[in-house]
Amino acid sequence: MASLLYFIPNETRPLLGTTPERLPPAIRAVLDGRGWAYTHAVRGPSVTDSVGPGGAVLAIQPGRDGVEAKCGYYPDEQCWEPIDDTDGNVLYWVGWEKERPPTPEDLSRNRAVDWDGVELADGKRWPIPLVHPTNTTLPQRARMRRGQLVFDVESRYEWICRTVERVLDGDGGEPTWQEVYDLCAALLGVCSVLGPAEVSALGLLRRDHFYAVLRVATGHAALEAHEAAKKKGD
Repeated sequence: MASLLYFIPNETRPLLGTTPERLPPAIRAVLDGRGWAYTHAVRGPSVTDSVGPGGAVLAIQPGRDGVEAKCGYYPDEQCWEPIDDTDGNVLYWVGWEKERPPTPEDLSRNRAVDWDGVELADGKRWPIPLVHPTNTTLPQRARMRRGQLVFDVESRYEWICRTVERVLDGDGGEPTWQEVYDLCAALLGVCSVLGPAEVSALGLLRRDHFYAVLRVATGHAALEAHEAAKKKGD
């Protein structure tokens, strides 16, 4: 279909690919080096029926097999969801084309990560990496420690590993719904240009998807499928 859009209200500076430091931190973290097209819009979305202020529009570079969304503010052709802070102030907007909502191909990070898919609320299968403590498909760096080769998960994924281990072991008590949501969003963000705000805006997760995502991430879904196939063959 087509990639994501962002609208940053009241931003008058050119937001070019050479100036990622000008982006809101949350957007910069999600893009993680991904490029974008930029244009300035004289008006933008609003939480009321009135016309919103002008600002910067970004069309995110799609994945290798994806399509870039049309860069600009076209309210009749687009959907926009506000991303606000804890006080309800709108920080920026996440958008997409009504007729071409983002797919896993559009938002692919093109990373060489083995994954299994989970069908989410949009009916598409989104990639989830394996993050079991004894076996993971997350990117790892080869290190020599005490004369022995070890593989360390890249630092950007350490929080995911710690949180999955906590969920499995039950250490620290039962995780909150917010913690589970953040974990699912982070797992989706390994292979796709997604974060908590983007997952929320696109409405990808229902409550029942939390369990489905964690089953795949921890390897339980693959194990169950293997056991079922084994029994069928016996």
